[in-house]
Amino acid sequence: MRTVLLTLALCLATASANSAESFVKIGKPGKVDIGFIGCKTKDNLSKIKSLFQADDREAMAKLAISKVPDCQAIKVGTVGMVEGLSAWSGDICLRPKGEPECFWLPTNFVVAP
Repeated sequence: MRTVLLTLALCLATASANSAESFVKIGKPGKVDIGFIGCKTKDNLSKIKSLFQADDREAMAKLAISKVPDCQAIKVGTVGMVEGLSAWSGDICLRPKGEPECFWLPTNFVVAP
């Protein structure tokens, strides 16, 4: 539990950094430029993003922890394959190397490696 909270805190600290402008495409590699919480479902990511935008970090952390393993901290530098893009929500699904499923993240947090 403590490890999850420390990882979440690290991700939140890096999420306030500026994102790069590199464009990624489905079927191409991507690299996480800003650490954040990634979720296997867009609905869970949407809730987390709403709490982040509302600056309610405590509620966001509780939600993310309650959704493990569907939601996980995705660290800066994580490389994987882009498997989905959603223009509607502004999210991207990145499957980290070695993982069987992709995790939805804000698109501007993932760049071409």
